[in-house]
Amino acid sequence: MIRNIISLSETGLQRLNNQDAIFVVNAEHVGIFAVADGMGGHYRGELASKMAVTLLEEWWEKIRDCIGAMPFYDVVDELEKKVRSINEGIYQMYYEMGQLGGTTLCLLLIQKAAYVVINVGDSRMYRCQGWDCMQATSDDVQDQFQGGLTQALGAQKRISPNIFSGVIKKKTCFFLCSDGIYKYCEEKFLFSRLRSLMWRKTASVAEQIRKRVYQNGAKDNLSMIFVEVDTGKIR
Repeated sequence: MIRNIISLSETGLQRLNNQDAIFVVNAEHVGIFAVADGMGGHYRGELASKMAVTLLEEWWEKIRDCIGAMPFYDVVDELEKKVRSINEGIYQMYYEMGQLGGTTLCLLLIQKAAYVVINVGDSRMYRCQGWDCMQATSDDVQDQFQGGLTQALGAQKRISPNIFSGVIKKKTCFFLCSDGIYKYCEEKFLFSRLRSLMWRKTASVAEQIRKRVYQNGAKDNLSMIFVEVDTGKIR
């Protein structure tokens, strides 16, 4: 089913530390992938992104032996509950420190031929099927000019995650990334590289995108995850 995964998370050229965190798990018939980007301008965003990934990993360790046999929408329900619980945990951590902070989360779960995406903040997922490439998530921002997140994990007591699901009917590539990728890689270039997955290897496309971000200054941390699904191997 999942035949190829490429992931990276780097500090970039101007930041002193990496406030991003990624999570990658590929087990039989199930894959979980996440990008978390700690909020800049707030207190130690790396604490929030790291906590989000750590709690997600703990959830996976508890459910990994039974998740493959669970009905898909039961898994979706459990995962949504976990994301809300992670939000509460991060919020409590910052509250006890008397600080403000948070993290984005773009989370993809694939179970056999079904997938679900849970997104909070402005990290993104793009979906490519042949020539058809699209931004599949919505950014939780005030507007494209002012910026500023309207919600993030840990920034408020309660969140309203953006959730959507679908069925994989043909060869598909999912591309998750933090804003340190798409803000320093022109949209036209990004989509052209994603469409080139039809004839180029994923590792080559990932390196081209990474190189472009650095050419444009890499002013933020940068994280990305490519997940290729071969429908011929779905059962």
